[in-house]
Amino acid sequence: MRVQKRLNYTRHCQQCGDECKILGQRCVEKLAVLPAIYYVIQYLHTQTACRRCDDQIYSAKAEPSLVPNSQATPELLAHIAISKVSDALPLYRQSKQSLRAHCPIGRDKLDRWLIKTGLELSPIVKILNDVYNQYHVGGIDETRLQVINEAGKTAYQLSYLFTRYGGPPDKRVMLVDYRPRKDQKTVDELLEPFEGSGLVSDMYAAFINHADKKQLLLFACHDHLRRRMIKALEAIPKKDRHNSIAHTLIELYKKVYQVESEVKGRSYRVIKRLRRRSRKLLNQIYRILEQLNSRPDSLMGKAKHYAIEHRKALYAYLDVPWAPISNIMTEHIAKKIAVLRKNMLFCYSTTGAETLANLMTVIYSAELYPEHNLHEYLTVLFMELPKAQTVADLEKLLPWNLTPKEVTALMETRPRPIVTAPRAAA
Repeated sequence: MRVQKRLNYTRHCQQCGDECKILGQRCVEKLAVLPAIYYVIQYLHTQTACRRCDDQIYSAKAEPSLVPNSQATPELLAHIAISKVSDALPLYRQSKQSLRAHCPIGRDKLDRWLIKTGLELSPIVKILNDVYNQYHVGGIDETRLQVINEAGKTAYQLSYLFTRYGGPPDKRVMLVDYRPRKDQKTVDELLEPFEGSGLVSDMYAAFINHADKKQLLLFACHDHLRRRMIKALEAIPKKDRHNSIAHTLIELYKKVYQVESEVKGRSYRVIKRLRRRSRKLLNQIYRILEQLNSRPDSLMGKAKHYAIEHRKALYAYLDVPWAPISNIMTEHIAKKIAVLRKNMLFCYSTTGAETLANLMTVIYSAELYPEHNLHEYLTVLFMELPKAQTVADLEKLLPWNLTPKEVTALMETRPRPIVTAPRAAA
């Protein structure tokens, strides 16, 4: 979006007073911003009556709402959810922002709206789970969460958010699930519906046990091994790093990841052929590690132990062209949650934790499709979801089915203010 401001220019010569002629003009672009605009949509319910039947009075029906009997529109709910989940902005700060814009919205009200929205997203979350469970390979990771009011636990005992990334290349999903415990039973419950043949993980014991039990191929995350090597390199004085074994190993790993950048978008046959180079590089890495004499408790010793212990799982991706080299996509979401957790500190109840996980699932999955404007997509989703009657109606709202052109067309039906002058308080 661009607007123009024509600067004052000299129209008459300052020496003789004659009119100046225009030689041309140049355009310099600078960025500006309008803060969030809170505005009120007035829904006019026109009432009509039959001229003959005095008792027949009709009134325009209200649009179905994700949060009935509230002032929250789909636009506002999308703004609150994105600010909370994607931008890690706690609700009390959002409340301060609304106050600054002369449209105060209480924190308790924001909380109620967000919880209701998260609950209403459950049908969409179930479909996204089905997409994950029906694909060949899926990634899984976990991160901690503190829930204050949780049955059978004190406020200081941790709960967990499990993150899963998967689905076909054109239907990628990111799932977030709240669970009170991190144990074998929890992992089995989460992954029991999974119908794929491979699992990418950080080699947590419960993931390994589940893969063994269901006879899944287990793919270890190469980022975990490479990070251990980087830590070992950083512990060496700078002047000695270039000639160190850690430096040699990391340079070999750079070549392994270079192969992965070349296989993106290629056919499975080509991927298997290109990854033969990766196998040779990994063989070199393991030869160096096997000859390495280091203390088990040293940083390089820990890297060696991880590599030797999980050698089969680290090599497994070479023979499966649709398997990724690492679990980095799932870990990125765990890091994003860590930023949110740092700002919001905790969830008060299990209901809040479950609805937060639903919101994360929908928003983080939508973010995998950068062709969408996230706010507009969520607005349309929140607008159309209460109207959905069947599974087919719900599937039409998924980010890979709802095109940006359709989103734009639906957004144009929404009333919006024309900002041409300084806005007054709402």
